[in-house]
Amino acid sequence: MVLGHVARSGRATALLVLLACSSGLDPNAPAWHRIAATGPGARWGHTAVLDAVRDRMIVFGGQSSEGELADVWALDLGAETWRQLATTNAPSTRVNPAAVVDAVRDRMIVFGGRTGLTTSLDEAWALDLSTLAWSRLPSGPSARQRPHFATDGARAWFYGGESFTSVQGDLWQFDFATNTWSLLPNAGDAPSARTCGAMAFIDGGLVVNGGHDVAFVRDGTWRYDLVAQAWSRVETEGGTAAGAHWAYAVDPKCGKLYLAGGDHFDNYDTALTDVLSLRGPSRFSKVAVSVLPDAHDHASLVLDSARSNLILYGGTLADGQAYLDGTWVLPVELCP
Repeated sequence: MVLGHVARSGRATALLVLLACSSGLDPNAPAWHRIAATGPGARWGHTAVLDAVRDRMIVFGGQSSEGELADVWALDLGAETWRQLATTNAPSTRVNPAAVVDAVRDRMIVFGGRTGLTTSLDEAWALDLSTLAWSRLPSGPSARQRPHFATDGARAWFYGGESFTSVQGDLWQFDFATNTWSLLPNAGDAPSARTCGAMAFIDGGLVVNGGHDVAFVRDGTWRYDLVAQAWSRVETEGGTAAGAHWAYAVDPKCGKLYLAGGDHFDNYDTALTDVLSLRGPSRFSKVAVSVLPDAHDHASLVLDSARSNLILYGGTLADGQAYLDGTWVLPVELCP
């Protein structure tokens, strides 16, 4: 974990939680509602992906008040019930890895993370979603935790991240069909090295928003053109209350990047839900809601497009000062 980050996350007494006031809510809008089912328990730094074939959300790893985790849980999206999955050949416990789904091969791909306070991981693993057997994949990028991640269904991309004392700014591509890694050129108007922002694949490019380096939040939005293999700055309208540590999910059909919660480098946590529209004018806006979840950072967010729902799970206050166990659902409007 970055040293400057550790110093800030330890200042629990300085934490200002940004709570929703009545003027920020719309009584006529949809509500975040917390499901009643008992789930994996309070944790943060976990991964969550949509297993559309089985109509469930898969959660892996993270950290609880009792330590680091390597368990796998499934949320039945129709019944809104949790159950733990028994896997084989599991990797070691880890916090803050990245994960995407390779739907063609019916597997979840997990990369990176950390164990302990100072040891980052360069491992890549695949969980077969049918047999629940783990297998080790070739390594590619250097060891890191909290890399940004996105996929188009045939490839995955992992950008940036951090080790104990440094932040990365490289972009790697993982080919699902061949299990091979490629380091992509860092040409054009590239963003500075960063971690804990948000990333999405939309319309043949990768969009990176926000995040932080060793000492400062790094505002701004960039797009990486996968054909030209070059970065460019995206001019946006509006902004968000947080600058990093969101839970994020992408709606590629509508060209939207959803941002839930987050903070400003641990200075405060927010419960707000924002969306960045990436078709037409690139614009941030608040998602109108009548009820918000608890303020949080480092949660997970998945889009259940079959039901037009966002699914939010877990997280912390102040980067690990308190652990959250809520599972929240918000109906959102999808494109026709």
